[in-house]
Parts: sequence; structure tokens; C-alpha cells
Amino acid sequence: MAETKKESRLVYFNTVKPTPIHWLWPGYLAANKVSCIVGDAGTGKTSVALTLAALLSTGRPMPLSDGEPFTGGTIFQSAEDGIADTLMPRLISAGADCSNIAFIEAPSLDIDADCGIIESHVKEMNARLLVLDPVQAFIGRNADLSRAADIRRLMTNLAVIAERNHCAIITVAHLNKN
Repeated sequence: MAETKKESRLVYFNTVKPTPIHWLWPGYLAANKVSCIVGDAGTGKTSVALTLAALLSTGRPMPLSDGEPFTGGTIFQSAEDGIADTLMPRLISAGADCSNIAFIEAPSLDIDADCGIIESHVKEMNARLLVLDPVQAFIGRNADLSRAADIRRLMTNLAVIAERNHCAIITVAHLNKN
């Protein structure tokens, strides 16, 4: 098997300048990273994500935080809850400014195949938060949740979007739907 030659170099850690983490929610949610909220059904994972979106939408401080609050947009993708009858009333109840919260209307959304579409909407809105709830619904046909290489590829796609756009990404995942 012929090996393709790739450009590479060795970099020593003593040449790397440490940089601080930028926080959306200081100490809990990094601004340009992917984070996961994982738990059993009915434990409040979506409620936490909606509350964070509502706080961010109005510039209210995050819970347990002394950090300076700021206002930002959220893209909230839900595959399980209705927009008009479930998510919208919950956002209103949380005091959200819904002009700062959007969703991508598409027949389906696949982290793998539609990564460019997701990133273009993050850029268009200058979103500070992207929520995929539940992440399993956005995996697509070309990935298998039981294959580490597939999940690593998908999470890398999301990490690139987060880093390039200074956007926190929350993936919500179920431990057990039974």
C-alpha cells in the first residue's frame, strides 16, 4: 500500500502560547467549544438548554455566575418538541427575546452532510449558541452512533464550527429512552 505524503512538523509544547478559555457561561460552557448535556428522559436537559438560550437572548446573567452577561443569538434545533406548541411557550415562560432565537427550517439536518448549511446559518445570525436536541436526530445515514470514528468525525465538524465562529455548541443526548 503506497503511503500518501503529508505535510507535517513536530511542535514542542514549550513553543505554544497558552490562551484563556472564552466563556459563554463562566466555568460551565465554553464559548467556542462543543459541550454535551446527557441524561435520562425527563431530567430537564431541554429545559436547561432553553433557559440558557433565554438568558443569552436578553443579556441576563447566567446562573451561579459573576461573569459579565452579554446578549447573543441562539439557533435551537429540536427534533422531538414542537416549535409552536412546546418550545415557543417554554421560551416565553423563561422570558426569552425570541427575536434572538431561531431554528433552521430544513427537511432534515445532518451534521455530516449539512455541516456547511449549519455553519452558514451560525454566521448569518452571528449565533453565540447552537443547540442540537437530541444530537442523535442529526447524525444522518453515513454515521453509526456505536462507531467511535463516526462520532469523532461528527464532533470534529461541530468543533470546527464552534471554534471558527466563537459559538458554544450544546449537544443534548439521551442515556436511555426506556
